[in-house]
Amino acid sequence: MASLVFVTQEARTILKYGAIISFFLVILFFVIRGLIYIQNVLYPKAPIPPKQEFGKLPQLIFPNQEASGITYRINTVNGTLTNLPDRVDVYQLVQPQPDLLALDKTKRAIASAYFTGEPVKITDALYQWTNEINGTTIQYNIVSKNFTISSNYLDNPNFASAYLLPDEIRIKADTSTFLRQVGVSQEDIDLENSTVTYLQLNGRLLVAADNLGNAKYARVDLKQKAINKIPITYTTPTDSILSLTISYPNNNYTPLEGQYYHYLPDLNQKSDYPVKTSEKAFQDLQNGNAQVINPLNLSSVDITGIEIQYYLNQNTSLFLQPIIVFKGINFTAYVDAIPDSSLQQ
Repeated sequence: MASLVFVTQEARTILKYGAIISFFLVILFFVIRGLIYIQNVLYPKAPIPPKQEFGKLPQLIFPNQEASGITYRINTVNGTLTNLPDRVDVYQLVQPQPDLLALDKTKRAIASAYFTGEPVKITDALYQWTNEINGTTIQYNIVSKNFTISSNYLDNPNFASAYLLPDEIRIKADTSTFLRQVGVSQEDIDLENSTVTYLQLNGRLLVAADNLGNAKYARVDLKQKAINKIPITYTTPTDSILSLTISYPNNNYTPLEGQYYHYLPDLNQKSDYPVKTSEKAFQDLQNGNAQVINPLNLSSVDITGIEIQYYLNQNTSLFLQPIIVFKGINFTAYVDAIPDSSLQQ
């Protein structure tokens, strides 16, 4: 039988050699990690390319405009253009489904907004109703549920608000109620970031009101919620394709003019696509391959910022696609963010 002294010595020997082996294993681990790091620095792995699962995307159609002839200068905080991500998600848009009962459903929905009577058929999908109380008209696509509203409010002073217009909170709430009445989706509408502009009549033009007391009308520009912190913009930075000009004659909310072209992205149907570098996008801007919003007709512009946004206009059909937005003082420009190689030609 082994003595206690012998067992103790054996245990100490095992522990000593175990500690030595553990020490060298730790050293070996850090050496291997260091070698891997150096290899990645000297020979980095190529990133996995974007999947582009929707194939080549349609080119974005910006409003027609003549060549601007503007001189651009980069005037950011650090004097350079911000590096953009090398890819961004593109989303399919929810496509409306045919419904044999669509016309009857639309009739019942918009009747609560006093658009009643037999509609005038314009196309197989587009119908027009008249408000029986004030004569405003709505042209409503019974498939997509997009609509436009019109009236003769510029020639009819009875449409002007007779009382002080309510605050923005109530105007937004009343607009949401009206949209619910006419049966359209609001699930991604961001009321908090939507804007209300108070207006007054100057001749036959609506202009920003000098003060709330002079305001007889208001314009509501609705915005859709950002996706992964990327905002959605429309044909201009301020105007929305989801907008209504409204008033409160006899203290009743009344839409007078506007449009509701609502395209809902399907957040479960997406694929990543490559994005142009900021330098390539700037070249496109200089070459006139951009939509330019230049209200003061500036001939020289300092670019103070650049970012990616999503873009929608009333002709959008299949996808929510990104643009690169150049910003300056009293100046904005849109450039298609997707390289030509990933677009239909």
